[in-house]
Amino acid sequence: MILLVQFTMTRIRGRKKKRILSLRAYISRRNIESLLSQALKEGIRGNICLAEELGQIARKLGKITGVKIPKIYKYFYCKQCKSLIIPGKTMVVRLRTNRTSHIVIRCLKCGYIKRIPIKSRGR
Repeated sequence: MILLVQFTMTRIRGRKKKRILSLRAYISRRNIESLLSQALKEGIRGNICLAEELGQIARKLGKITGVKIPKIYKYFYCKQCKSLIIPGKTMVVRLRTNRTSHIVIRCLKCGYIKRIPIKSRGR
């Protein structure tokens, strides 16, 4: 990380700058994925406080570096209270077939309901 800071202090142009920025994005994306996987493991074990802390760190890291959180882990964040939600501990997951099939995710902290449509095959 020290090397990246030293490079960005000087004026760099062209391909070298793109390479440094893409390297920074790659490293931060890898760190975000490892933090979130560790957070989910801790949450399933029952250590919810540590899981929430790791989730907040991953979210801040993504915000600072401009890297999006992977779509797999995006469902584990509540849009309203911005906290990490863990299946069975701090969120309830249901499958519904009203009109169209969809997944209902409800946050147990704030009560926010997120609906994710399920695409049907062959139609």
